[in-house]
Amino acid sequence: MTEQTVYFDIDKTLVDTQKLLQNCRQSLVQIGVLPENFDRAAKAYLGHLTSRTEYNPDDFIATVAFYQPEIEMTDISAAFWLAQNFAEALFPEVLTVLTQLSAHFTLGIFSQGNKDWQRKKLRKTGLAEFFSSDHLIIADYKLSPEIVTLLEENAIVIDDKSEVIQFLKTDGPTGLKPIQIDRQATSSNAQKIASLSALLPLLQL
Repeated sequence: MTEQTVYFDIDKTLVDTQKLLQNCRQSLVQIGVLPENFDRAAKAYLGHLTSRTEYNPDDFIATVAFYQPEIEMTDISAAFWLAQNFAEALFPEVLTVLTQLSAHFTLGIFSQGNKDWQRKKLRKTGLAEFFSSDHLIIADYKLSPEIVTLLEENAIVIDDKSEVIQFLKTDGPTGLKPIQIDRQATSSNAQKIASLSALLPLLQL
């Protein structure tokens, strides 16, 4: 019998993206980037994006270098890509939950954004080993029909965005089970969980 697949979004589901930005900022400040220059670069770069899914870390690093020209871009890049910046941005329960789930389910990714950036996040956080290479669905717009049809019937999808959950409930494959993670929620149920740890009893683990 084929294992059931559990798909995870990346940002705000597995990785605390705000924490990741803070970690990278701190690492760059430690090599001499002025905090105000980092903030100016972030405002300028993010402000020109029509969607955060267009984010490209190499372009952001180049923007920081523009605002702090006396520091070599290679040094800025090295500080940005420090493994600890990424590992420390995981939500606390992620490694424990994925370890337990991977013994019983095939784990996949259902994410929206720059493919190279999302894959690098998985590698830098140490999460890549948990996920099947045949079940990495990363797209500029993941709710397009041709992308949604890549999800198997009866799969489980964990995502933080309510609009994604609602779309998958109405337009996803037969038997698909979308579950929203809302870390501000005060309790968990079969449709919404406050922590990934709540998946374990839901999936009878």
